[in-house]
Amino acid sequence: MYSLRGKAAIISDLHLGSVTCLHHQIQHFLKIVHSGEYSLLVIAGDLLESTTRNRLESRDWKVLSKIRKMSNDIDIVWVSGNHDAYHPEVIASILGARFVGEDFKIVTKNNTIICVHGHQFDKYIAKHPWLTFVLGWLYLLVQRIDRRHRIAHTVKRWTKNLSACAPRVKHGACEVYCDKKNNIVVCGHTHKAEIDLPAQYANTGSWTELRGTYVVIDENGNVELKEWQEHLEEDRS
Repeated sequence: MYSLRGKAAIISDLHLGSVTCLHHQIQHFLKIVHSGEYSLLVIAGDLLESTTRNRLESRDWKVLSKIRKMSNDIDIVWVSGNHDAYHPEVIASILGARFVGEDFKIVTKNNTIICVHGHQFDKYIAKHPWLTFVLGWLYLLVQRIDRRHRIAHTVKRWTKNLSACAPRVKHGACEVYCDKKNNIVVCGHTHKAEIDLPAQYANTGSWTELRGTYVVIDENGNVELKEWQEHLEEDRS
């Protein structure tokens, strides 16, 4: 367990290596997190895009380099996601991050926040592995053809809706982790940003859509879902 002092930012689904990754937004977001207001950054899975493990470009390495520099000043935790294959523990150690295989608990003054990627509750992946594989490569192909990524975003939303991903993950995560009144579970995986505090649930969304989203927690346990607005954040910095 991690006792929070200050503020924590929780993000997920950056998918570095994917052409739909919002590299520019991520770079500026990390700059804000590194500005001194935050003491913890949690990457709740899918930092990398597993289908492009050998195709990281300079813009991907710039993000990883920024995370490495941040680790000198704030705590960074990387929770495993279904795309984080190929020795993520080694990559995490290079980044100066703590790699967690299942979930990560943040203790605040008033509650406990559990960070988990959420793919564990997406039974569609386990039941239809070959279809999941084919759809994944279809998505990759569309990314390469559609340079403006409009079709790619549509395909991603279609596949997530087809599998009823968001409600499956929400139901499964709450069933496992929200047995106590003061627990709140924060997931990723669905690429659908959501906050439902009565259900004790939040989802960070992703950084592959038009604008990145993230969750912020303070030491009192207040949970906020935010959408990245670059011009406002740059003015503050």
